[in-house]
Amino acid sequence: METILLDSDWVLVQGDERIPLPMEILGGAADRKLTFERVFSLEATDFCVRYRLHIDQLPEGASVYIGDLCIDEGAVGSLDTDVTDCLTLDDNRLIIHLLHGGAVSGIRLLQIACDENP
Repeated sequence: METILLDSDWVLVQGDERIPLPMEILGGAADRKLTFERVFSLEATDFCVRYRLHIDQLPEGASVYIGDLCIDEGAVGSLDTDVTDCLTLDDNRLIIHLLHGGAVSGIRLLQIACDENP
């Protein structure tokens, strides 16, 4: 199965402005809420797959969304959850809000065959 790395190509969202980020670790100071966005597409597969979102490091007060769907709110530490029903073969937007600053790292999607246990 494939692992889709999502650590790069993020933008910092400030109002209507989107600022590309050159780094692989998202984060910032705790003086304001920070919003990061990553757009990615998925390709059709020849077999049934599910997708698990893994994030190795999330600071206190982080919220994770795919599009408008909240995946996790108030997460601390790490995240590992099935997001298959939130994804499309078109563009998908992964959004991370940091309420109190901090760092996020190790972001990836893992394909799992439908007949396997995660």
